[in-house]
Amino acid sequence: AAGGVVATFELEGMPGGVTANNLVAEVDGMTAQVVSVTGGGANSALIASVRLPASSVSPLPSPLTSAVVHFSYNDDFAAWVPFTYVRAPTLVKAEFGPAGRSLILSVDAASDGPAVLACENAVSSSPMEALGELPSCSWTTPTTLHIALGRNATILPGDVVTLLAQNLKTLEGLSNAAGEQAVVVVAPASPQAPSVMVFGPNEIGACDVATLRAEGASARALSYAWDCESHEALASTLSTAAGASVEVRGADLVEEEEYVITVVARNFLGVTSAIYRHVLIQRKVPPPVIGIDLPPQPYLRPDVLYPTGKAVYSVCAASKSSVKFTWFVSGGGYNQTRSVGTGAVLKLPAYSLVPSVEYTLILEAAQAGGASARARRSFSLLPSPLVARISGGDRTVFISDSSVELDATPSQDPDACELDAGGALLGCGDGLQFQWHCTLPTGGPCRLAADQSVAEFPASAVTAADVAALDLEEVEHVQMQVTVTKGPRFAVQVVTLYLASEPVVGVMLK
Repeated sequence: AAGGVVATFELEGMPGGVTANNLVAEVDGMTAQVVSVTGGGANSALIASVRLPASSVSPLPSPLTSAVVHFSYNDDFAAWVPFTYVRAPTLVKAEFGPAGRSLILSVDAASDGPAVLACENAVSSSPMEALGELPSCSWTTPTTLHIALGRNATILPGDVVTLLAQNLKTLEGLSNAAGEQAVVVVAPASPQAPSVMVFGPNEIGACDVATLRAEGASARALSYAWDCESHEALASTLSTAAGASVEVRGADLVEEEEYVITVVARNFLGVTSAIYRHVLIQRKVPPPVIGIDLPPQPYLRPDVLYPTGKAVYSVCAASKSSVKFTWFVSGGGYNQTRSVGTGAVLKLPAYSLVPSVEYTLILEAAQAGGASARARRSFSLLPSPLVARISGGDRTVFISDSSVELDATPSQDPDACELDAGGALLGCGDGLQFQWHCTLPTGGPCRLAADQSVAEFPASAVTAADVAALDLEEVEHVQMQVTVTKGPRFAVQVVTLYLASEPVVGVMLK
């Protein structure tokens, strides 16, 4: 129970004649208002309704705090009845998600937070713009509020975020409202390192200048540290560079020696990437200066990638004959000794690559009657976001329907999809887990009319909602949310069920 609520107690052995005016109730020495009394006397239990005072211990030290109500009547009859104070959900942590693109707010007890809500009604930050442009908020579990940060977010570890929980109670509705609660944001316990790679030639002539450009995949801008593992003199020069690009003159390199140039990216959480190594050689016979361009990161399994080769004749080249491109790929089952394409553009089809595998593109440029050169470019795919879908979308249902089917089988993990010979996707739903929740327009959970317990649904892709069993008095619609999970990834889809007082002809769009 919570302070201020009316609780009902059953007392045995009380005589007749006991009323709300002469029955005394106390909790920890504090008077409790007796609202009503019925029964009592021989062979009849006395039923007393009592408005409980707030706990004498404030704030409550734990989610559940034991207490005792003492009843007395005319100094001749007394009873002691134990009960439990239920504390409102308490904000215990605000933590960045592993990649820094989200905030995860955790409370210490299952709450009745709505599935999806406007962020301005859920949280505040100083300034609110620190959460970025158009952040989105949803209670992905009864104890977890997930905030997908918007574009240009600036919030950092050490900043304060406030949970606006004026109406938030425990899932069973037994506590008082939580009220506003603030906590300091912390860095993720297991941060995801940013990825980085380098664009630029691997071979140049003595007359040429190699421009090397680092690009990283991260929630926000990265800083870079350049070095050279193989030659101290170049390392000293590169160490002063702080930006995303550096220039290396061929005249500063020893002919035919490999220079291993490295770069490390650091994100706003202070997490550094793995070292990316780029080999640069100054050739005796000036080759074409070639490079491989890729579109901006991130790369995902459903994407079609078009690496593009480019070539510039060396400044000191004697011949400027035509250049022929040949492509090779290594990693993830590719055999780098077998060509995968020719020409300036290579097509890597959707679903041909898998996440978390390092692939290396190798571009060979052969100049007719002259020198040849190779460029290498490593990259990897990130795990794809899950896709949550409920067939049919919003719909109108009969309020007395005992079996409204909800089908989330169209949900997908793009990384599990495989293409068959005809180009159809197979296996996209493999390994997905499903959780269903029903939410009232007030934001609270749907409850059963029979006992006011929270409505629960099977954890399966297809479920049936017994709308007739819900307490829907003066309710015009409810929202059904499915949360699709696989490991740390999740996605949410919400549909609205509009309630009709007459049977509805079922029409489904697929």
